[in-house]
Amino acid sequence: MRRCVGCGERKAKRDMVRIVRTAEEGNLEIDARGKMAGRGCYVCPTESCITAGLSRNKIAHALRMDVLSPQARDELRERIEDSIDNDTGEVRR
Repeated sequence: MRRCVGCGERKAKRDMVRIVRTAEEGNLEIDARGKMAGRGCYVCPTESCITAGLSRNKIAHALRMDVLSPQARDELRERIEDSIDNDTGEVRR
């Protein structure tokens, strides 16, 4: 079980999107397999959780980063939304 940084609800990790700050370069990546090295956090694949996590800087805080720039937030939002299947609302693996 993992806790969503957007809503705080606990769910199985396969039902959530994992975001990772890579150890070497500090880049933000979407970890579809759940095995990437680095500091990670989870967010539910819903618009409300993604918005809450990004707008309140909860994702940046969970990844132990400074505040994300508006450009970085927009890019991360697109990448999170791309990792979600539009038909089912589930995370693509």
